[in-house]
Formats: sequence, structure tokens, C-alpha cells
Amino acid sequence: MSTDFSLSKIDKQRYRPAADVEDTLDELRRNLIVGEKFRVGRLAIARSLAEEEPITPLAKGTEMGTSIEGQTLFGDDIGIWASLVTEASAALITTVDQFKALVESHWTRGAKLLQQDLENSDMRSARFITTLAAMAKQRGESTILPYADENFQVPQVSGAITVKVGEVSTNAKNDQPVSYILNAPGVSPHISVLGKTRSGKTRTGIVMAEQIAGQRQLPMLLIDPKGEFISKGKFVKKSEWQGRTLADRLPEISPIDVPNQPIPLDFLYRSPRPTPIELAQLAMAFKDSFQKCLRAKGDSALNTLRQSVQDLLTDTNQPVSLEIGRAHV
Repeated sequence: MSTDFSLSKIDKQRYRPAADVEDTLDELRRNLIVGEKFRVGRLAIARSLAEEEPITPLAKGTEMGTSIEGQTLFGDDIGIWASLVTEASAALITTVDQFKALVESHWTRGAKLLQQDLENSDMRSARFITTLAAMAKQRGESTILPYADENFQVPQVSGAITVKVGEVSTNAKNDQPVSYILNAPGVSPHISVLGKTRSGKTRTGIVMAEQIAGQRQLPMLLIDPKGEFISKGKFVKKSEWQGRTLADRLPEISPIDVPNQPIPLDFLYRSPRPTPIELAQLAMAFKDSFQKCLRAKGDSALNTLRQSVQDLLTDTNQPVSLEIGRAHV
């Protein structure tokens, strides 16, 4: 299997719609979607993705229009766009060329659909925008976060979780409480805690993890790159916690001394009869998560990790772990 499919390579590709929709896209940009070309490009791709009909690849030899680099076309939301495009694909995507062909096909089809929508709206912008808004599909009231227990049964957890941002969790300017909602429709699944050295980022993250664990029985993986909480496979007693360890704050947590101990992957849920696409998406998510936490890891090493995880999940329906050089079941 090719190993050239990664977000960094998607970012560097240049994408273009078919030349026969360039006029439509330019007209939309002049009259309705003022701004850079990538904005109407994103709208066209999203409009195509909203269709239930599978996308038909552009015919070989199709004349193509002006190109846009992936970094510009997708921006900071490249992970989201990559997920949407791959999820909508009827076949498993394993190369960046396959991904590029899908994006360009969606871009072209979406432009034609937008032109039809505009004509059906009697060329009125307000009616056109209302039509597009009505196409937005609700994702449901919650995101299911299941995991397998020791009997390989899969409980499911749903409903929003409200988390205070640290111990104080108060806006210094207006003295209002600060909180963040997880597992709810329309809410980003990502949180970033930023601050200068010794400003309390780790402390805030631990407090938030405690709140999540206290509200829901969820699988959780905490990565400690500096060895602040675990040393030689054992929890470190923290003086600022009066000699307590992380296990005192999160009672069910287990220490993992990487690479001396295997990394458990049972927090990655897979359905009893997973499709190849589902397994590939799980493996890609795992790889992307580790990419954000590790330094100096090239695409080749990360894709080897992704493929190893995918192979493990394909071979067994039981919790698995990953160890350097071999797999444990």
C-alpha cells in the first residue's frame, strides 16, 4: 500500500476545478461570495459533499482551470476537509493522487450544483443563501464515544459534557465563569491550552481531565512527553500535590513507560463488522494524534505507525496494544 497519503502532502498539492466551471465560480465570487477564490472553492466542494449521490471522477483529459494550493484551499481546517472527503468516498483512499482527484471532482460538481441552485432561486441572493442553509444537515444531538470492556461489550456514552477551564475558571476581565462544552453538535472536539512557561497549562489540563472522567466513563489517553508524572513505569509523587500522584487524582489510570511497555489501542473503538474505510480512518486519527505530540517524526515513520495500527485493528476484534517491532493481542 502507498504511504504518500498524509495531511502534509495534501497541504502541498495544487487543486483545480474543470475549466468549464471557471466562469460560474468567478460569477459567484463577483456577485455573492466576495473575497479570495478559495472561499467559493470551499463552498462548491461542500455543496457537492452534501449530495448523497456518489461522486463521478472527472474524465481523463478534462481541461482544468486555475490551481490553488491545498494550504490555501483548506486553510487551518485541512483535517476536517480531509475527513469529509474521505468519508464521502465509496472506495478506500490510500494515495494523495486519489484524494486530489476526488477534491477536483467535488469542486467541479459543486460549482454546477451552485449554478442550478442560483437559477432555481430566480437569481436572488437571499433565496439562494436560504436554499443553501436548508441543506445543512444536523449531525445529531451527541457524538457516540464507545469503547470495549473486558468482555468486549461496547457501552455507549452520549450527551454534552460541560468542563470548567481549570480550578479558577473565571474571566479576569468581567469575573464571569468560563466553561467549555464537549460532545455536543456544532462544537469543536479540540481544546488548546496556551500560556507561557509555568503559567499552569498542565495543571489546567489535569483538572479538565478529572472533570471529564468524573462525568462520563470514557477511555482516555494522557501523553506525558516530559516525564513529569511517570518515571520508569511508575507514577511520580508530586510535592505540590502533597506527595500524591496522578493515580490519586484519576484512580483508574495506568502508567505506560514508552517504549518499554506497549501502547494500548483499545480506546480506539471499531464496530463488530468494520469496513475498510472505518479501519483506515481510525488508524489515520491515531497517527495524527501522535504526530501532534512527538518531535522529529517524518512522514515515513508516521505512516508505518498508521499502517501497523490498521493491520492490528483488521486482524482482531479484541483490545490490542502496539509495541516497537511486534504486536500484542
